[in-house]
Amino acid sequence: MESVLGDGAEAVVVARDGDAVKLRKEKRYRHPDIDVRLRSTRTRQEAGILEKLHRLGFPSPELRAMDDRAAEIRMELLCGEKVRDLLDGSCDWNPLAEQLGALVAQLHQNDIIHGDLTTSNMLLIGKRLHLIDFGLGYYSAKAEDKAVDLHLLRRALTSRHPALAEDFFGAAISAYRKARLEQSGPVLERLALVERRGRYQKGS
Repeated sequence: MESVLGDGAEAVVVARDGDAVKLRKEKRYRHPDIDVRLRSTRTRQEAGILEKLHRLGFPSPELRAMDDRAAEIRMELLCGEKVRDLLDGSCDWNPLAEQLGALVAQLHQNDIIHGDLTTSNMLLIGKRLHLIDFGLGYYSAKAEDKAVDLHLLRRALTSRHPALAEDFFGAAISAYRKARLEQSGPVLERLALVERRGRYQKGS
């Protein structure tokens, strides 16, 4: 018996035998050979990131199995409260922002880009924040890519939680800076450039 946990543009996630199973969707607009290759490559990449995160002790789903031909990942089913729903209520968000900043810093220290840092991809289990859905994740040591990761977080917060977005993001960046120490400088400098570029493009 399966139940759908999530259904997005790239994949559907179902609960199966106590685990979460992610199935990447076929894209009919792509050539079949290209589609198979892309889905297979992205499945292997996501599985590799989950394996590395598990070795690091990072709070994310543990990989159970991967079938790149079927574009399928079986992973630990995490049960918690989505930060999206918590921020829509009246929770004390500051500890969440601080945890998030430290977690993103840990990802970036290991050259992992999440790629989709929305509050729907953050779960609070007990008092510990977990990040899920690394389907758009990839490896990069570039300050630009890490800055864009942070910029997309800010945009996601502004879109979904406008009333507290700036304060939440500011607290997260403060924790990010503290966790990364001197390494945070180039990323945050690049973030300022990315955001100025975005404002310029909007105004043009």
